[in-house]
Amino acid sequence: MRYRPATLEDLRDVQSIERAAGEAFRSIGMDEIADDAPIAASEFEHCIARGDAWIMTTDDGSPVAYLLLEGVDDALHVEQVTVHPSYARRGYGAQLLEVARRRSVESDVAVMTLTTFRDVPWNAPYYLRLGWTELPTSKWGPELAKKVESEAAHGLAAWTRVVMHRRTDD
Repeated sequence: MRYRPATLEDLRDVQSIERAAGEAFRSIGMDEIADDAPIAASEFEHCIARGDAWIMTTDDGSPVAYLLLEGVDDALHVEQVTVHPSYARRGYGAQLLEVARRRSVESDVAVMTLTTFRDVPWNAPYYLRLGWTELPTSKWGPELAKKVESEAAHGLAAWTRVVMHRRTDD
């Protein structure tokens, strides 16, 4: 597997990966998550323009996973890390999170954050295994608090959410 910066030509593949990965939520009664629309072209284009969109490909160049990042407060926020289910459980998500860590170090950012579902096995428990820890509300910056509020308004608060963080020197 290889990773590279995303391009606009990757949009269809990214949307396909997101839809396929979303289907796993049906098995745990979270159909609304599975039915959620994938990333919009404008949002993807914005991530690309910032240099915050990455694609993991097979050796033949076929996209199988992606990573979206953004600066939030004084941290690099993992907006999305998604692996196509056909390639799950092979360490590709962890490899993309390592890309995020390296980007943080290159940008002299000491902390990464993300928001996720607390009780979904491939969400918070997965990140815990990779060294992430819960970030208490009292430690959230204003941009992160706004992001959590926006996610709640989008309907994600119907399930228990958690904010997690990891130092980049771990």
